[in-house]
Amino acid sequence: EGTVNQSSNSNSQTYPNLSTTSGTKGCVLVVDDNIINLKVAVKQLEKLGFSSEVAMNGLDAVETVKKKRDIISLVLMDLAMPTMDGFEATKLIRSYEQQQVQSQEQSHLPIIAMTANVMREELDRCLKCGMDGYLTKPVPIKELTEVL
Repeated sequence: EGTVNQSSNSNSQTYPNLSTTSGTKGCVLVVDDNIINLKVAVKQLEKLGFSSEVAMNGLDAVETVKKKRDIISLVLMDLAMPTMDGFEATKLIRSYEQQQVQSQEQSHLPIIAMTANVMREELDRCLKCGMDGYLTKPVPIKELTEVL
């Protein structure tokens, strides 16, 4: 499998080339530091007719949203990641989004948490930082379909 560097950040990692462009229903940014979770999510999205972009930490997710917001219709965000977690990334995306909304450039970008932790406090924290919902890993394709 080839690799592609998806960030201009000096701390950027080399990512497996998982992004797809064949989807006709929209593009989903999948953010997870676990390569297996990324592969599973991308394949599920592909089966459902969506293309995807991938990022392996929150910082790269924020950069990807800033660069490709015009094509990204939804974000699936892991919570616990190196460099920047999903909570902080969501806060930064919401801040960026507010700037864009004020200039009438973009609308609300749905961000859905993907987490193995189903404790109520964690789920409340997701909603408080600006996420729109959550899915429990491993994500059944039926639940993913409902969110999309």
